[in-house]
Amino acid sequence: MRNLWVNITEIQKAFGISQKSSTTTGKGSVRPAGSITKAVTNLLKSVNTNFNNPWDFEIMVDPYDTTNLKIEIGRAS
Repeated sequence: MRNLWVNITEIQKAFGISQKSSTTTGKGSVRPAGSITKAVTNLLKSVNTNFNNPWDFEIMVDPYDTTNLKIEIGRAS
């Protein structure tokens, strides 16, 4: 899944941006997800739902470099 294209609208929605205009950044248009991990998890759930839930995405620490995170993809049951 290295070459997965995701619509910018889905990315904005996962990160809590409801207005598409970059000039609109008031309290009503930006509601952060709480953390980067939560926002990425929201995005992964959205992608998975779009394809009828074939994957089980999990964010985990890279065992070779603990300063990195990676997204593990398993088969959903």
